[in-house]
Amino acid sequence: MPLFLNESTAKRRFKDLLGQANHLLITILVGLSAVERRLITEAPPDLHTIWNPRDPIASAARSRMMLLDMTLVRATDAIDAYISWSRRAPAIIQSVDLQREIDSAQQSVLQKFRAIKIILLHLTR
Repeated sequence: MPLFLNESTAKRRFKDLLGQANHLLITILVGLSAVERRLITEAPPDLHTIWNPRDPIASAARSRMMLLDMTLVRATDAIDAYISWSRRAPAIIQSVDLQREIDSAQQSVLQKFRAIKIILLHLTR
């Protein structure tokens, strides 16, 4: 039977990276919604900038896409960091086969993730 840890340094550090991501994303989306509904039409004076888009709705839509891209990058980095931290002593990942697969993946987060997925599927059968 595999050992499952509820707490580890890797998990705490992973949570620190993503932390309040959902709350922060919702806050940004609320702000973009206000721009789309034209409740916000200018930048607040304390930002010390000029904001005057030709089409606030299109600008908000493009901003949503950038937000999604940045969120995916942050989540991918957090997963990669978690896998790396899980390999450090005391290692959470103790399967020699999985360690070898992760090491052979080098910089590919996708290959590391796939290696973990394959091993986990094998263990749960």
